[in-house]
Amino acid sequence: MAMSISREIKSFLHPIIFHMILYNTSMKIIFSIIICIIFIGPKISWSQSSSNTVVEDPIISRRCKSLLQERNEKIKYQQKLNTMLLRNEKLRERAKDNQEVVKQRLKLNKTQLKNTVRLTQIRIKAMEENIVRKGCPGITL
Repeated sequence: MAMSISREIKSFLHPIIFHMILYNTSMKIIFSIIICIIFIGPKISWSQSSSNTVVEDPIISRRCKSLLQERNEKIKYQQKLNTMLLRNEKLRERAKDNQEVVKQRLKLNKTQLKNTVRLTQIRIKAMEENIVRKGCPGITL
């Protein structure tokens, strides 16, 4: 029993009390119960308080994570499209008047990018509605 008691407990106890505990069987039992209450009691009360929290199904959380990841990828894609639109506008401003073919292609490119941005916005909105419909807890969009 003396070997299993840690050094912290030995230094905590007065030497006379420690001697009584080691050689008295009833004191050993009482001492072990007190130690269990001191060190294990808070863990038991913590586990009881944590059992009142919301339990999430791992499958639902994985599905929600994948839905959010897809949505975030679409948002990044939309941001890239918006930067391409800005770059396209700058190129159109820099194009000289005699570069009519370049201006036409940039105008066509602008139209295609705007259409793609609109389509991406619709898809993101549909994804958000899908996330809400699937019932992902604690999601703020």
